[in-house]
Amino acid sequence: MGRLEPVEDRLWKHLKWEGECLVWQSPTNSDGYGTIGMGPGRGTEKVHRLYWILYRGPILNGLYVLHRCPRHLKTCVIHTYLGTHADNMRDASVDGTFARRSKGTRIPFDWKGRKRHGRNGKLIR
Repeated sequence: MGRLEPVEDRLWKHLKWEGECLVWQSPTNSDGYGTIGMGPGRGTEKVHRLYWILYRGPILNGLYVLHRCPRHLKTCVIHTYLGTHADNMRDASVDGTFARRSKGTRIPFDWKGRKRHGRNGKLIR
């Protein structure tokens, strides 16, 4: 089997400059964030977090990489900053991106845009 290409090289294959924004161009997860595989048995990482770690340094315990890009809310990797969960909730409520969902509801589409249904979130085939 061939060696897996380094994650940094794979990351850059999926990023594109759009004006002042560096935007993830590949599929996103069900919450709209770009993700990338970290290697066999190592799971995935959100690309904005990976970009921060590679080019800005470690993410301290209790902090999140938060977005401040108005054009590409969850896919721009450079318009980010470190903040707390409270900062994230405040930003989301101010920006109008905080979607209140009742307990037990699911996001209606998966990352490929396929429709989901019911409380169990199974795909409609």
